[in-house]
Amino acid sequence: MTKRFALLTSLILTCALIAFAFGPVDGTWTAATTSSGAPQILSLQTNGAILTGTADGVGVSNGKVEGTTIWFSSVRGGVAYSYKGAAAGNQLKLYETRADGSNPRALVFNHN
Repeated sequence: MTKRFALLTSLILTCALIAFAFGPVDGTWTAATTSSGAPQILSLQTNGAILTGTADGVGVSNGKVEGTTIWFSSVRGGVAYSYKGAAAGNQLKLYETRADGSNPRALVFNHN
């Protein structure tokens, strides 16, 4: 009985480690709807609490991840933007604001 319990516990832990090997936001995300001037493709990678990647091929900076919540910045067309949002399944919902806090808008991306 003890051997079975140890084997079952090991199997569950191994499955959990495999499931969490990649962060919930890792991969390529495509805009669900086109929004003028908004990024259309995000390519994101997590390494612990650090988020890196690109928004339409432009590098993101100051990226952080905590669970399914992410934050990052990007400069497009000479304008700095901040993003904050969360992944839920195959959707990533982000709120975009300019660095000065103006023009907030909601963006939705689907995981490819």
